[in-house]
Amino acid sequence: MPFGAAQFDIYRNPPRINRDEFCHRHDIDPAQPILLYAGSSKGADEFGHLRMIEDAIDACRLPPMSVIYRPHPWGRGGFKGERIADHPWRHVRIEESMRGYIEAVREGRKGISLPDYAETHDVLSSIDALVSPLSTIILEALLHGKPALCFLPASQAGSSLDLQASLVHFEDMYDDPEVLIARGDDALIPSIDDLMRRVGEPAIGERLATSSRHFVTDFDAAYGERLTTFFNELVQGGRS
Repeated sequence: MPFGAAQFDIYRNPPRINRDEFCHRHDIDPAQPILLYAGSSKGADEFGHLRMIEDAIDACRLPPMSVIYRPHPWGRGGFKGERIADHPWRHVRIEESMRGYIEAVREGRKGISLPDYAETHDVLSSIDALVSPLSTIILEALLHGKPALCFLPASQAGSSLDLQASLVHFEDMYDDPEVLIARGDDALIPSIDDLMRRVGEPAIGERLATSSRHFVTDFDAAYGERLTTFFNELVQGGRS
C-alpha cells in the first residue's frame, strides 16, 4: 500500500489566511505579483541572489514585484546568511514566520528551525511564483499550482550543491517542461522574467497540479487513515 508524504496532508485544507492578510503582514502591495525566493540547504549565496533580483527590478530588467524571502529551516540563509537580516532591502521582505530564525542566524546562535507546515501552506497559497536553488519546496509550489523555477547557481566543483544537482532523482524534475530551470547566475534574471510571464496563464494552476502528481501521489484518504487501514489489514491477515 503506497503512503506518500505525511507532511503534505495539511495542503488538503484551506490556508489559514488570505492573500490580503498575507500582504498586510509583510507590508507589500497585494496588487503586485509576489515572488517567493525559498532558500535551500545547499550553501548557495542567497544574499547575493536577492540583491541581483532587487537590482534587476530597479533597472526594469524585471517587472515590478514584491519578493518574499523564506530561508530553509536548516540552511542558515545560505553562504554568509547572517547578512540578510539587517540589509536595507527595497523589494525583499523576510517571511514573518522565519524572521526569528534568520535573526538568530545573524547572532550566531541557531542553525536549525522546525517550522509548522501550516505556515508553508499559508505562504504558498498567497504568492504567485517561486524560485529556489534545488529544494523540495519546488514540488510543493507545483502542488499549489504555482509556477516554479529551479535555480542551479554557479558552484565550486565538489560542493554540496554541485554534487546534489547531478543526482539521478532530480532528473525527472529537470525533464519536466512545467518546471523552469536556470543554470548559472547569468540565467537567474532572464529565467525569473520568463517565470513571471507564466503567472496568470490560462489553466496554469491545473497544469502544474497535474504535473506534480508524477512526484507526489494524490490520495483521497488522509495519511493517518491510510496507515490505520494498513495496520488493520496486517492484523486481520495475521489472524486468518
